[in-house]
Amino acid sequence: NTNSQAQKENIESPLQVFGDSITCGTGASAFSKSWVGLLAPTPSYRAMKGATVANLAAMLLTIRPDVNKQFALMIGSNNLSGTVRFDDPTKQRDASCDPIKERLFKAFLLQSLVYLLAERKTTEQGISYTGIWTDATVRVPDSTVSKIAKTTIIKSSTATARVSGTAVYVGYIIQRTGTGTADVLIDGIQVGSLSSSGDASSNDEEWAPAASRFGGLSPGPHTVEVIVTSPNGCNFFISYIAGSDHSIAPRVLLSNIIRMGDAAYLEIASSDKIVVRYNKIIAGLVDDLTTDGFNIKLVDNHSIIDPSKDLSSDGVHPNNDGHRKIYETFKAAAV
Repeated sequence: NTNSQAQKENIESPLQVFGDSITCGTGASAFSKSWVGLLAPTPSYRAMKGATVANLAAMLLTIRPDVNKQFALMIGSNNLSGTVRFDDPTKQRDASCDPIKERLFKAFLLQSLVYLLAERKTTEQGISYTGIWTDATVRVPDSTVSKIAKTTIIKSSTATARVSGTAVYVGYIIQRTGTGTADVLIDGIQVGSLSSSGDASSNDEEWAPAASRFGGLSPGPHTVEVIVTSPNGCNFFISYIAGSDHSIAPRVLLSNIIRMGDAAYLEIASSDKIVVRYNKIIAGLVDDLTTDGFNIKLVDNHSIIDPSKDLSSDGVHPNNDGHRKIYETFKAAAV
C-alpha cells in the first residue's frame, strides 16, 4: 500500500488510530496485512505519508476527543532525519544531537497527548485577557479550523486561567517565522517560558500547535498567568490552559519509534542512537502523564522489530511480518 493518505471512520469501533506511512500500510503487501488492517473490528484511522509529530498535532485539531474511545498513535520516524531549518530551508543540521529539534519534538507530541487527555480552558471559555487579543484562524489538512488560538502583538498582554491539579499544561502555536515569547507564572511564581520560534522543526507547514508542561505542583487549584514578553509587533498565540485534574479521559496507546536498516539511516543522516534519544522523550512523556493521573500506555514496538527480518526492501517500513508484530503489540495493549 503506497497511499499518501489513508482515512476511514468507523463510529462503532472503540479505537481511533493516527500516524504516518506505517499506519497507511506502507510496506505491507496489502492494507489488510498492515497492522491497522489486521485489527478487528477495523478502527477509525487517519494517517499521512511523511507525517511528523507536528503534522499529527495539527491533524488532531480536526477531531473532538471522545472520552469513551481509545486512541492509538504511531509517529516519529519522519522526525529522525537531518533538520530542515525554518530560517533557511536550504541548510540542514545533523540530527544526532540537536536540542532545539528535540525540544520541538517534545512540545508537538505533548500537544497531541494533552489535546486528547486533558480538560482544557480554551480561548472561548475559561481564560481572561488583558491587552489586545484577536481570534486566530489556521488551516489544517482538508478543513479550516477557526478560533483555535488567540494572538497578540502587544508586549505585557496577559492570559489567565484558574485550573486544578499537580501539573499545568499551556498550549500555544509555534511558527516558522515566530518571534513571540511569554513567561508562565503559577500562583505568582515564574515557572518557565514559551517561545513561538520554530527555526529547527522538521514540520513542512508554516505553523504547528505545541504544549509545555509544568509539573510538581501541590494538589488543588492554581492560578496560571501567561505574560507576553516579546516586543510590540511580534505575534504570540495561546490556545489553552489546562490542569491535570480530570473527571474522565480517554485511554491513549503511544508507540515508540521502530528501528531502520543501516542504508536507510545513512540516507537520512540518522542512527539507532538517535532513535533511542527520541524514544526516551516518548517514554518520558508517558511517565509524566501517568504521574499526572492519565490513562496512557507506552507500546514498545522498538524492541520487537528486527531490521534484518521485519522491514521491507526500503529499510524503513515494516514488511508483512513486521506489521503483524506491531498489530500484536497494539492488540495486547488495547485489552
